[in-house]
Amino acid sequence: MAESFISQQRFFDNKNYPRGFSRHGDFTIKEAQILEKHGYAFKDLDTEIRKPVTAEEKSFVAVCKGKKEPTTEFEKA
Repeated sequence: MAESFISQQRFFDNKNYPRGFSRHGDFTIKEAQILEKHGYAFKDLDTEIRKPVTAEEKSFVAVCKGKKEPTTEFEKA
């Protein structure tokens, strides 16, 4: 089975969170870790650069498009 949200590098948003996700206060520690580890995959799935291959990724894309409410930690982050 394919693993979901694979990313080769850590994600940082220096424009909106120059001190990091965990230091800003908008995210829990767990959410900040999820964003740093999987942020590039999230971004590529949302912008359709990458096509979803697992059920989790397909559900994530549906949340991004407003077709369903977030239910998993990944979707909520």
